[in-house]
Order: sequence, then C-alpha cells, then structure tokens
Amino acid sequence: MEIQLPVVKKPRGIPFQPGNKLNPNGRPKKTKEDEDIKAMAKSIAPEVFQRLVFWANSNNGKIAVQACNSILDRAYGKPTQQIDHGNANDKPLRFTISLGRD
Repeated sequence: MEIQLPVVKKPRGIPFQPGNKLNPNGRPKKTKEDEDIKAMAKSIAPEVFQRLVFWANSNNGKIAVQACNSILDRAYGKPTQQIDHGNANDKPLRFTISLGRD
C-alpha cells in the first residue's frame, strides 16, 4: 500500500499579516549581569586559547581534533550546512511512504 502525500508550497516572504508584530519591543537589552559575564570571559580568553593550543598538540587524536575544531570555529566561524531542496530538474520533491502491508 503506497500513500502519496500532496506537495504544498509555502508562500515566500513575511509569514504574518502586515501590521502584526510578533516582537513589538525588539530584542531584549543586555543586562548588567550579561555585560559582566562577557567581560569576565574576555579577560580569561588568552589563557583559554593557550589551553586549547596545548590540547591541540596532544598525542590523543580525539582531543587534538576537538581542540583544533574549537580554535578554527572561533577564528573563522562554524562552516555552513548546505541542504539541497530540489532535484536535477528543479521540480518539487515527492515522497512515497510504504507501510510494508499489502
């Protein structure tokens, strides 16, 4: 038994009606505590970086790879994940679900 699901295209653009603000006050302002935590983290950043470099030179491959990835993520940002939403003909994808029962 095969079930064909209909392909529904979502409209592009703003997903809500004009004049309807989902977050009317915008992003919340940072508190004094948020700024203090950020300042503390920045103050120990050089030591933390040196520790990552130490672990990057480790003989344990797993630890070294994790440390290197952390350094690279902070230096260049995490790599983007690409997802292909279409196929070779640029037609919508269709899915067929088989339940295994006949």
